[in-house]
Amino acid sequence: MEIVNEYSPLIEEVYKEIRKALKSKIVFFNVIGSASSNEVFANWSDIDLIIVINKYDLNLINTIQDIVSRYQVKIGTTIYTKKEFENKLIDPKTYYYLYLVQKKIIKNHYCSNKLTLNQISFSELRNNYIIWLNEHIHAYKRSFISLDINNTSKRNIFKNTYLIMKALLVINGYTPNNYKEVFTLFSKEFNYPKYNYKKLINNAIKTGEIEDNIVIYGKKFAEYLSNDITSRVNKDEAIKITSGNKIFKYRVSAIVIKQDKILVDFIKDFPYCNLIGGYVNLYESSSDAIIREFKEETNIDINIKNLFGIVENFFTNNKKQQVHEISVFYLVDGNIPTNDFIINEIEQRNNINHNYKWIKFSALKENNFKPNFIIDKLLQNDHSFFHQVFNDNDINE
Repeated sequence: MEIVNEYSPLIEEVYKEIRKALKSKIVFFNVIGSASSNEVFANWSDIDLIIVINKYDLNLINTIQDIVSRYQVKIGTTIYTKKEFENKLIDPKTYYYLYLVQKKIIKNHYCSNKLTLNQISFSELRNNYIIWLNEHIHAYKRSFISLDINNTSKRNIFKNTYLIMKALLVINGYTPNNYKEVFTLFSKEFNYPKYNYKKLINNAIKTGEIEDNIVIYGKKFAEYLSNDITSRVNKDEAIKITSGNKIFKYRVSAIVIKQDKILVDFIKDFPYCNLIGGYVNLYESSSDAIIREFKEETNIDINIKNLFGIVENFFTNNKKQQVHEISVFYLVDGNIPTNDFIINEIEQRNNINHNYKWIKFSALKENNFKPNFIIDKLLQNDHSFFHQVFNDNDINE
């Protein structure tokens, strides 16, 4: 998506000057922050750049800084080496804007074909922002102790309020990219008073003074972060660990039986049907996890009858990643509809259509049911506990 704003001609000028000076030594150049959106405020908004060079060289760094310092607009730079960038030794801000590029919300200004752009998963992005957020919330709260109120401190309060709101939105699945989106979405998602950022910015541009009300708003926001926001920061910390091309996952699934039928989930565009379930969160028992997952997906409370089985599974998924998965299966019951039913679930801002159906044990194979090893146990009416280890796609995702 091509973004054009008031700074676009200036950004192009800076880009050409840096490319000319660095020649083949630069492999990546991108604009981030509000300057990458359709909302900038001249004489207020900064320009933030991500630049990747082949190798770390202080002369190159100084050349870049000399170029950007000649412009009246403040231009900040985050500079990586090619090796750092390709190994994802990057900050959360860079993670986020690479994710926006991946989602085609913004586009790269320049990317050499000699640079490998690794995929950024939402899980990676979220985990990086949670670490960032926990550090910055504490710093934000401390900033109000013995605060010296001046234009600089008030601007810092405004900036950090905006960045923390943005991080909370990202953690909860949004992709905001300017002041309007952050303040509007945060107010709606968290039911929190919306700040009139335009009034503050326009007044600062006109008079040179930043309104004192940002201090009052910031103090109340600091209290809100301490007293009301914890559950939204730690929400959905699923146990899914990625290390290079290897993934570890800890999952739970519910087995619901009605005579000779089992309740299965047909998700639109999925090549198979499966059991209701999901990931176990950090510091959560597997039994608590299946109750939570069932409630989240169906809005139905269940009771656990017994532990059905545990599977350790090693396989290669369709992305050629090596997966180590531990799955815990529970036999459950509850006030579950006896007829088929459909539920729409919102996950990471995506609408997922779940079509829950009662399928006869004998018809599971023809419906491409996974995990298929359970079918024989069901046909034999065998509810005894089992523990099995599978390798090489004995169970598919």
